[in-house]
Amino acid sequence: MEDRFIYRAKPINGKDWVYGYLTAWDEGEKSFVLVKNRTEKPIHINQFTICQSTGVRDADGKLIFENDYIEMEPCFYQGCIFPGIKTVKWLDGSWGLIGKNGGAALLSRQVGQHGRVCG
Repeated sequence: MEDRFIYRAKPINGKDWVYGYLTAWDEGEKSFVLVKNRTEKPIHINQFTICQSTGVRDADGKLIFENDYIEMEPCFYQGCIFPGIKTVKWLDGSWGLIGKNGGAALLSRQVGQHGRVCG
């Protein structure tokens, strides 16, 4: 799978994250499923838990997803990003990091290398 097009979500009757490609499925009512490839059975998911991959990896090589919490080290790429926990969100056409104080910074491969997914 290409990292940028991977999604994660929780199955309708499950607690653990599942990963794959997102598609809509119509069986009388529209529902969403994740599929890993064309031969596997689709996994019906809770649409309110869908998170898209940013395509960026953290300092440990872990893929960063929308709504992840990132523990940042000081980073001076594209200005100064202060340390602390940030939330990954889609902001005005690109992935960003939002701090508790509302400050925002762009998420890039260089910035991702200065943080770790923590929740």
